[in-house]
Amino acid sequence: HDTTKILARSRHGEGSLSLSIDDKGLRYEFELPDTEVGKELRSHLERGEITNSSFAFTVKKDAWTNGENNVAIRSILEIDRIFDVSPCYMPIYEGADVALRSLEGAKAEAAKAEAEAAKAEALRKIRNMRRKIRLY
Repeated sequence: HDTTKILARSRHGEGSLSLSIDDKGLRYEFELPDTEVGKELRSHLERGEITNSSFAFTVKKDAWTNGENNVAIRSILEIDRIFDVSPCYMPIYEGADVALRSLEGAKAEAAKAEAEAAKAEALRKIRNMRRKIRLY
């Protein structure tokens, strides 16, 4: 969360950082900049030294319960604002992974997903046509 080492940025959805929600949670993507910090991060990712992510946020809605041995447990129900997402080597939250992908690999994944969606849509249309044919 070093504000002097910017990798990417998004303001109101515009910029070099892409944020989205997927089935695992918050997803972020950016192209590594051709800067010293970008080159340094690429090296750490390639060597497997950085494998996690972290993020800074404020909470809009939470709930507290008592756990085992009367330990307070906070459940975050809704995030208000995200200030920072970043690759790191010591995350606070479990399961926040980061990976280095090539642009070509990302484009291939996107093309594969589009092709699968188009195939599913075509099959849906064929099934609907068969249903209509049976009705006549």
